[in-house]
Amino acid sequence: MIHTSRTAQRPLRLAVWLLVAFCLAAVIPGLAQSGRGTLTGTVTDTNGAVIPGAAITLRETQTGSSYDNKSGSEGLFTFPELPPGTYALAISAPGFESYSQNGISVLVASTSTVNAQLKVGSAQATVTVTSDASHLESESSDVGYTMSPQVLESLPLPFGGEIRNPLDFAALSPGYAGTMSNNPSSPPAGAFKLSGGQQGGADILLDGATTELASANMQVTYNFSTEAVSEFKVMTNTFDAQFGSASGGVVNLVSKQGTNTLHGSAYDLLKNRVLDANSWTNDYANGQAGKIVDTKPIDTQND
Repeated sequence: MIHTSRTAQRPLRLAVWLLVAFCLAAVIPGLAQSGRGTLTGTVTDTNGAVIPGAAITLRETQTGSSYDNKSGSEGLFTFPELPPGTYALAISAPGFESYSQNGISVLVASTSTVNAQLKVGSAQATVTVTSDASHLESESSDVGYTMSPQVLESLPLPFGGEIRNPLDFAALSPGYAGTMSNNPSSPPAGAFKLSGGQQGGADILLDGATTELASANMQVTYNFSTEAVSEFKVMTNTFDAQFGSASGGVVNLVSKQGTNTLHGSAYDLLKNRVLDANSWTNDYANGQAGKIVDTKPIDTQND
């Protein structure tokens, strides 16, 4: 019979507990971080009295996904963890006209607010409001700037021979300084800072999961397809504890969802000597060559 002393088992037990603690520390922050949005509001009558128990239906206009809820005892309702997109809200209560509102935008890592007023009357009558929700951040303390789908689709991206990078739009955010890199031929690199934070202190999330690589120098990948990103938010200050792993800001990206309609995109890149302007480096080299040789330096149009 083989006997193992308790003293010999202590290092093994300690190693097991350390492994469990490490796994929990790695998994729990990833589960807590969110790349979605929230819709909240209050249901009242025209005199400002709250209406509890009102039936509320929220529908995503692109996918048709539907969410049901009821107002609480204080007339409040909340739809947490919503995929960013455009929604339609319908509210009904006994003794009141039905209420509907279209064009409600829910943004990534943001809280939208809709305060609905129901009029006394028949439920067969419907009051329809066509306007966006309020995006005044009264439910959250974070300071940031949201790059909406309209911004990503409308503005041009700089091109220097690398893969197009949607994070280049982060430069439009107040408090941003530095550069992004999306070169697949070299390790991911970036020298950007948010609101005076240290370089490498920011985290980049995709659908709530960090893209930070498990490396000694804490590299972060920037290889995101422009066609795959729907929108993102640059959070610079006083963001929630769920993003506490970052000391210098958070860039929170959301990937595109499917819809009920056939859609797609295409782009073409054309670079040639006829349309492209010459670079300063080529101008300088041609200028130096022209001083020592008789041949005319090669130049391009539109210079």
